[in-house]
Amino acid sequence: MKAIAEELRRLTAELHCEGSVVAGSEGEKERAEKVRAIAEERLGSSRLIKIPVLSWELRGLEVSPRPRSAAVAPYVESSFVDAPWAMIEEPSLEGKVAVAKEPPDPDDIKHLALVAAHKGAVGLIVESPSAPRIIVTNGHWGFSYSIGSPTPIPVVIVEEGYSARLGGRVSIALESRVRESYGYTVEAGALGKAEKLVIVGAHHDKWFSGFADNTVGLSQALVTAELLMKRGVETRFVSFSAEEHGALGYASWYWAWGSRLYAKGISAVGAEGGVIYVNFDMASIGDLTFSGSPQLSPGGRERCCECPECDSFSFASNGIQTLGFHSFWSEEVKRIYHTPLDLPSASSIEVAAEAVSRALSSVLRGPRWEAFEGFLRSLLGRGPLEARAALHYVESLSKRVGWEAVYPELAKSFLKPVHYGSLLWESSRLEALWFPEVTTYLRLREDVEMGRAPREVWVLGEERLLYALGKGGDVSLRYQLRANMERLGEELERVGRELLK
Repeated sequence: MKAIAEELRRLTAELHCEGSVVAGSEGEKERAEKVRAIAEERLGSSRLIKIPVLSWELRGLEVSPRPRSAAVAPYVESSFVDAPWAMIEEPSLEGKVAVAKEPPDPDDIKHLALVAAHKGAVGLIVESPSAPRIIVTNGHWGFSYSIGSPTPIPVVIVEEGYSARLGGRVSIALESRVRESYGYTVEAGALGKAEKLVIVGAHHDKWFSGFADNTVGLSQALVTAELLMKRGVETRFVSFSAEEHGALGYASWYWAWGSRLYAKGISAVGAEGGVIYVNFDMASIGDLTFSGSPQLSPGGRERCCECPECDSFSFASNGIQTLGFHSFWSEEVKRIYHTPLDLPSASSIEVAAEAVSRALSSVLRGPRWEAFEGFLRSLLGRGPLEARAALHYVESLSKRVGWEAVYPELAKSFLKPVHYGSLLWESSRLEALWFPEVTTYLRLREDVEMGRAPREVWVLGEERLLYALGKGGDVSLRYQLRANMERLGEELERVGRELLK
């Protein structure tokens, strides 16, 4: 592992650059060309893939009183506000600029902006202990692949304690530009068709210095791809555009746009059964977390079952086996996430090397289908009768056509992004869960007993309400479970017909 660490150290120094790399900008094209040149030298053939993106650019910002630091992010439009201010907790903010403390999960700044706008605020200032911080916001409560709109009010992130210096009014003047442009995804290595292929990837767009997020990830992906190729594994390196933002139409699922387009292309040609995707994203800080396909698990700390914030989810939701390494959401990552504090001093090359080593071991070992079957038994076997019937059906399919054929169809249909709570009022980390109809039912039953159950559970992307907690308690949940399991059963039958053609 020492040799891997030394190679990562050399490569990150070569790849590192100061300043943001925004999808669809001239700077992003230059970045992609540099990554391509380095990848071609190490891996052979390379190419750039041009993709459409929605590119956002801040062109000017003035805030008065002047903060020590300030940041604005997509998709705030050009605006001017001069108004009195009030803390966001006030019941009415009509005609005022709301001021709020940064939430424990920085991505919930989007939620604050919508709450403030709902109360009549004309702007939002967020005080962050890690300012300036860039967090993408938009005008839709949920996370949809197609529905979107710009942020309804200007949002500025400033340093902690800023409100103590405010007088009676605050003004915000900002100029931004949103335009349809093109980003560039880089490919290198095995570019032709292959029955078995390992794709190793990371994203090259970034905010500020972006050392952990994601210069180190690029280095990890390149080194892993090179080492796999030396061991005779058909391997392709991919560096994605538009991971931080860029989805067209202001879609509220704004991230991982480049990888989403790429993975759909692989799935469209029916190659997913023979592909493994390995992802590195902020995998150089603190304790490493694995997210991905249970049959590829390297052991250690896991976040079941995928990381919706990562490019790997684009592949997983298209039926492709995934192996992802990251450090979401350790306290250290929260501190530096999308800030100028994401510097080389905050990362550990030794941790990065450990991720590469574990990825190599897992890929070379290959999928352990007994682990996937055991995972399904643990999940569905604990569920009600309908869930156990689904398990029996899936196992019967695997005996007839094999897990390698069954897995892609199951993942496309039954691995879903979930928000465990109301999209309007309850903060919740996004999760990617297998059979969420069963997973969240089991969790809800326990949480109802403990008095901590959320109001709702949503399947994201589909904008589908999965469970709504009413006064009926367990009886109400059982009724909703039956409806959900009926839908799940119909989908299982469809999958079975496809596999047994």
